[in-house]
Amino acid sequence: MVDEASEFSSRSAIVIPENASSVNFTFGFLFVAFTAALIRGHLGAETDAGRLTVDIVVGILSAGTLATWIWSRRHPGRIGISNTEINQWHRGRTRSVRLLRSDGDLFIRFSGGKHPQPYLRVTGSDDALLVSMYDRDEVVRAAIASGWNFIS
Repeated sequence: MVDEASEFSSRSAIVIPENASSVNFTFGFLFVAFTAALIRGHLGAETDAGRLTVDIVVGILSAGTLATWIWSRRHPGRIGISNTEINQWHRGRTRSVRLLRSDGDLFIRFSGGKHPQPYLRVTGSDDALLVSMYDRDEVVRAAIASGWNFIS
């Protein structure tokens, strides 16, 4: 497999690492919340079946959050911005999103319900790159420095 970072550096692209503090805060908060819910649910359940149900369901959520947190730290995300494309990948994995300059100009759109998440998009393309775990200002500066145009 080709090392994505070296491939981008050879094409004079700007590589932006995932913001580790954002990832740690998000998954740390979720893990603590699920663990607290597990303890309160176990202690508050009135029957053995209720305790078992809470232990299994919330325990799986807590363990899944911890496993995802560990995976995200072992495979940190990167965004590579060149003058022709923007790629996102995780170490040890292939590219997950690729935005091409030929599709149009860049813009950031917030999507989601109660807590919308920022997505980097290109006009004329259905692909979107989630940028909540990256420094958005750094991504915008790097894209402008690489010749991309931003629209409102």
